[in-house]
Amino acid sequence: MANPFVGGLRVRDVSVFGQVIDAFVDVDRVEHARRERVGVGGLADPEVVQALMSLPGLRLIPVADISPIDLAVLADLPPGVVRISGSWVERLAVPPVAIRAIARNVETWTDVAPLAFLRTHAPRLLIFEEESLLRRAVRETDRDVGIARVLAEDVVEVVRPPGRRWLRPSWQRWISEEATYERWRNAR
Repeated sequence: MANPFVGGLRVRDVSVFGQVIDAFVDVDRVEHARRERVGVGGLADPEVVQALMSLPGLRLIPVADISPIDLAVLADLPPGVVRISGSWVERLAVPPVAIRAIARNVETWTDVAPLAFLRTHAPRLLIFEEESLLRRAVRETDRDVGIARVLAEDVVEVVRPPGRRWLRPSWQRWISEEATYERWRNAR
């Protein structure tokens, strides 16, 4: 289901780096179809994602330009993730989803802090039902964290929009996208 205040499909209960969040994503339908065709799911292993990030996508790279550690990781991947032929390597996999926002429903104040650890992954949004917790969050949370209140089931009013100041490409973000993709695939 698309969400009017964030956009994208909502993927519930994604576990990333020890946190359970909801992610709002755009699915790369071409990459999804390609992965389905070759039988590759989510690639959430940090070593794998870091090795993949060392390669630009869809370009031939000389094997001599790749670190031996990354090459060892890449050589063990299933077909369809990378293509290694002779003295060349080509990364075929790209992130299968783009996370537009990550959200967490807040029931107690301890639900607020974990979102801080995911600041580079996507714009962050805390969703409150209790007004006193919402007011506290407005006063005490990073201005980059969005705040919203539940008005009715699936109706949310954004009090403070999420910012984008911390966002950057990173292996952590790619892992979050892979974990979200796997959760989306399993929930369909």
